[in-house]
Amino acid sequence: MHRSGTSVASRSLKVFGVEHGDNLYLTGPDNAKGHWEDQGLMDLNERILGSIHSEWHSVRLIPSEAWEDLASGELMNAAAGFVRQRLDENVNYGCKDPRMTLLLPFWDRVFSHLELDVKYVLCLRDPLDVACSLQARDGFGFSKGIFLWIEYMMTAIEVLSSQSRDFLVVSYEDMLVEPSAQLAWLSRFLGLQIIESERRSFVGEFLDPGLRHHSRSLSGEGASLPVLARDIYVFLDACSRLNKFAFTDVDLARIESLKPWSKDVCLLLAMVTEQEDELGVRAAHIAEAQSLVDQSRSQLESLSADLRHAKAGMGRLQHRLSQSQVRVSAGRLRLGRAEKKLAHRAARSRVLLRQLRLKRMKLSAIRSSRSWLVARSIEKALGLVGKFLAAPPRLFAWKGR
Repeated sequence: MHRSGTSVASRSLKVFGVEHGDNLYLTGPDNAKGHWEDQGLMDLNERILGSIHSEWHSVRLIPSEAWEDLASGELMNAAAGFVRQRLDENVNYGCKDPRMTLLLPFWDRVFSHLELDVKYVLCLRDPLDVACSLQARDGFGFSKGIFLWIEYMMTAIEVLSSQSRDFLVVSYEDMLVEPSAQLAWLSRFLGLQIIESERRSFVGEFLDPGLRHHSRSLSGEGASLPVLARDIYVFLDACSRLNKFAFTDVDLARIESLKPWSKDVCLLLAMVTEQEDELGVRAAHIAEAQSLVDQSRSQLESLSADLRHAKAGMGRLQHRLSQSQVRVSAGRLRLGRAEKKLAHRAARSRVLLRQLRLKRMKLSAIRSSRSWLVARSIEKALGLVGKFLAAPPRLFAWKGR
């Protein structure tokens, strides 16, 4: 299951010379020391989940017929080709992705088809811690985290028990507290020797108590844990402490008693989740409708305010129009009086023009008469005589000096 120490277990395999490929998923804020999982494997698992319309965090049970359809489809060939390629590159290849637990009925068929020597390492962590970690990382509800843990662990248990597969349960808490003992059991289970330099690197550099961000004891908060989750955890925890590499007949009987409960609980949760989803959709529709109503109300209020402003503006314009009309009327009166004065002055001007023409005509007649010409000649002669009479005194005065 996710958040169960799978990265620690995957990294520990390097102590035995197991390789993970050269296309590892990058580190992230939720796992600063790396996930130690093949990006190609993750992408392939996402394709498989998408083909059956599921997700890694779905609480709806995957129907059994889905595995048969996948086993005969192109994804089976893709998965087999992926594993062959990785084994061509690494004799001992370790593949890790929590989605493989959910998809174990499919991957077990792939490994059987390829006739591989496969050993399963099942990571175990307190379901309370898993649920808290999922809540912190993904925002999942506490109940969803618990039931996801049940779904993942029961899927693994059913496949491993029904196919009599070799497996080892590795406790996340024990790996952090006593890594040497856990590595010794892994070495015995895998049949691979410990590489001392890798062991020192893993224990001295990789392992860190700070990796365990959420730790709660079953005895402390057991009351909030469903009975089925408690039974599964206690059963697998006992397997990890006995370091068994296969289920015994007693274990199989215990598992058979857990299967109906597991399916019923997951089915019930799926129904509840479906109803919650439907309620969520309806709530979303109601919220959307309410949002539209609020928007419409806001728009209506805005339009009403605009209408009030428009009416106020229209009132001001009408007042201005009335004032303008008064000014126009007054202007028209002044214009009428001005036009009358102008007409009167125009008539007066015409009279004056006629009088001016008559006077000009009379003046012209006078100037062309004989008496005027004689008078004009006498006037010019008198002017010359005057100038002549005035000149001698100045001349005599000058000569006297």
